[in-house]
Amino acid sequence: MTCLLIWLHTPTVDFIGEELASSVQIVGNYQDEVVAMGSDSIAETLTCAYDPNDKQVFPVGYSEEHYVHPDSTLEFLVRFQNTGNAPATDVIIRDTIDDDLDLGTFELVANSHSVFTTVKPNDREVEFYFQNIMLPDSVNNEPESHGLVSYRMKPIEGTPLLTELNNTAHIFFDTNPPIVTNTTWSTLYDCSLFEVSFTDEGALLTASEGDTYQWFLDGEEIEGAIDQEYLALQNGNYSVQVGTDFPCSDISTSTFVVVSSIAEWADSQISLFPNPLTTTATLDLGDLPGPATLEIHDLTGKLLRTELLKLDSGILTLQRGKLSSGRYVLRVISGRETMEVPFVVD
Repeated sequence: MTCLLIWLHTPTVDFIGEELASSVQIVGNYQDEVVAMGSDSIAETLTCAYDPNDKQVFPVGYSEEHYVHPDSTLEFLVRFQNTGNAPATDVIIRDTIDDDLDLGTFELVANSHSVFTTVKPNDREVEFYFQNIMLPDSVNNEPESHGLVSYRMKPIEGTPLLTELNNTAHIFFDTNPPIVTNTTWSTLYDCSLFEVSFTDEGALLTASEGDTYQWFLDGEEIEGAIDQEYLALQNGNYSVQVGTDFPCSDISTSTFVVVSSIAEWADSQISLFPNPLTTTATLDLGDLPGPATLEIHDLTGKLLRTELLKLDSGILTLQRGKLSSGRYVLRVISGRETMEVPFVVD
């Protein structure tokens, strides 16, 4: 009796769930005559354990740059799930640790199953070995097919600001190839890097980027002036306080801004007087070519009034109408050009 053993490499996890069909045919000869023959076949579905990969860091950090304070304790979470169609006997997670994270501060926080944890300083790696975990597959037991491990560390003291900390984990299910997780990143930052300023284009003031704003005139808060842009309506020393959710907050230096009711446009100019107005004001459009459109906006940008100007004469009368006391912007549009004049209604 002869026994033949044939060893074959199975396909990779890319073919999970596929049917593997094999067949064999045996012919027995004796003195050139066929004395026996037989055949058989087998079909099996490829089964293995597999996971979707996921890695997170907390705190996530501020803004798209993921800013965190250098003294922060960063907590990392690696989640895995067996989305194959057979239990996983062992799961190994090898987590690469950024050179600027202090391995001496490593602390295991949580683990879903019994785990052997090995810190390898020379390799800048931490290994989590879930031996004999027998993690069910999601097809047969979805609630029990999940696992996780969580740990925390701190950046190395003295690491320069704006250093980016990156971490990636590799998850091994039994003998399958590793699953490479997403890379988390954090950027070291503190408020010493936060600077506040503003630019002025005529009466239009624009603050540097932030999340909250408060404008000041001569050291006093301007009520309702809490947007990144502010249209100055009188001469004075302007400054702006800008805050972020990091959190950081600072105030700009003060700049003296001269506001006039006269605005230049190419070789001509427009003017509005008196300003502030009580019931009416004179709008002098000079030799501005027509036709043009006149608009009045409040400080939020809401359009309150619009009027088509034929410009038979360069002098027009602006009626207060239903405008309540407050600050407004008069806008004159001619062709592709726009000119704005701030004014006040008493």
